[in-house]
Formats: sequence, C-alpha cells, structure tokens
Amino acid sequence: MITTKISQKNPQISVNAGVGVFYPIYGGFNLYGKVGGVYYFDAKNYEYKTIYTDKKIGFDLNAGIRFDF
Repeated sequence: MITTKISQKNPQISVNAGVGVFYPIYGGFNLYGKVGGVYYFDAKNYEYKTIYTDKKIGFDLNAGIRFDF
C-alpha cells in the first residue's frame, strides 16, 4: 500500500449567514426553520483541487422541532 501525505499551506476561509424562525407549538416545543448560505474564498492552493475550488457557493435548509428548557 502506498500512502502520500499532502498538506495545504493556506487556510480555507469562508463566510456563512442564515436567517431562521420558530413558532411555539406546546410548552417548550417549537417548530423551527432556517435558510442560509456559505461562500468559500479562494485559498490559492493551486496544486490540489478540493470541493471548495469547484463549488464556491453553498446553500442549506434546516427544519425541525426544538425543545427549550
């Protein structure tokens, strides 16, 4: 088995933001939802390609039940 150690000299910097809402349903239970996104800046690591090289913008959607105590 051949193994190769690789390293990345520059950090991968990103910015993410989102907005969410919740609605109380019973006692400490809440329904919640959040939509957000992320942007990955160029780390200038041209030797190795990563998913952040190809996909600089990402979106996410979260929903669920939250319990506050």
